Amino acid sequence: MRRWAISLGVVLVSVTAACSSVSGPAGAPPRRLSADQITPAAALRVFDTFLERYRELNKKYSPALNDAITSGWLNDEVAFNAATYPPGEQGIIMLGHGGPSGQRVFVPRLARYPRWFLASGNLDGTASTANLYVLTQPAPGAPWKAVAQVSDFEGTGPWQTPVLDSAGYATAVPLSQPGLVAAPSQLASLYLRQLDSGSGHMFPDFKLNPGPGYVSEAKSGKLGWHVSIRWLRYPQHVYALAAADGRVIVIFPEYQQFTWTALSARAKLLPSDNNLVGEFFYGPWPEFARLARVASVRKGLHISLDTVYDFLAVDGPASEATGVPLTNVGTDYVGASAN
Repeated sequence: MRRWAISLGVVLVSVTAACSSVSGPAGAPPRRLSADQITPAAALRVFDTFLERYRELNKKYSPALNDAITSGWLNDEVAFNAATYPPGEQGIIMLGHGGPSGQRVFVPRLARYPRWFLASGNLDGTASTANLYVLTQPAPGAPWKAVAQVSDFEGTGPWQTPVLDSAGYATAVPLSQPGLVAAPSQLASLYLRQLDSGSGHMFPDFKLNPGPGYVSEAKSGKLGWHVSIRWLRYPQHVYALAAADGRVIVIFPEYQQFTWTALSARAKLLPSDNNLVGEFFYGPWPEFARLARVASVRKGLHISLDTVYDFLAVDGPASEATGVPLTNVGTDYVGASAN
């Protein structure tokens, strides 16, 4: 998987976000444990099985296996890789000879479905980095599937380990939780507002067009494309767990669409082995063009790439008012198209 890890630093907050009532998977813990509440021990077994099967999926793509163990954007990402890259390069994670290691689970007590928990582990025991996953169960008896993956979350993200109680359970934080710099449900919109205002903009050489569309644009004379980048909220749940000192670990997604428009028939596709992140945004890779079924470039050709970012945030007490440490820990391509 081609991934860009881009540190976004701190998203500054001038006022505390309003805390409206928001329904979602992260609710207040029930007073008593329901009969179908998954235990930390059972969650660890679920996660162990997932890692073994996910390792198989990274070695050799299977649509049936992908549908059996993933859903949401993670399912789309795995399928995108299989359609885009040749055999041997389709895996999200490059594997060595080691097996899964370092598994941990953070299971909240939840009163309703979907049930979910966070889990971390190393898919390849020979590697030095671990990934964080969100596993969900939409209904009683339904299989557990991974819906999100945060790569190298301890190395690139502002991670704080969720606090566990005496029984080994984590605490889910309501998405409308007051007293924080921003309610967990508001972090995605907060980040988009920061982009819209121009502060914290990921691409400083792009012209940001203020307004509700969150669109930034640029032209590349070198490659011959007009580039438009559009940000939107992604329709997937937000997940929040309590950490130490009144802080909250929050995972939330954002949707981004790149659209490249050829300024002439001489517009160039960017070599896919180019390692300069700054140049990646100015022209589409040949793989993207091939997936979009583009045989040749012509003036006015549009190539679009859909991506999903998973953000890991540490949301602190409102009294700190210094901002929400926020890191993008991977860009995940989920679709390409052309006019």
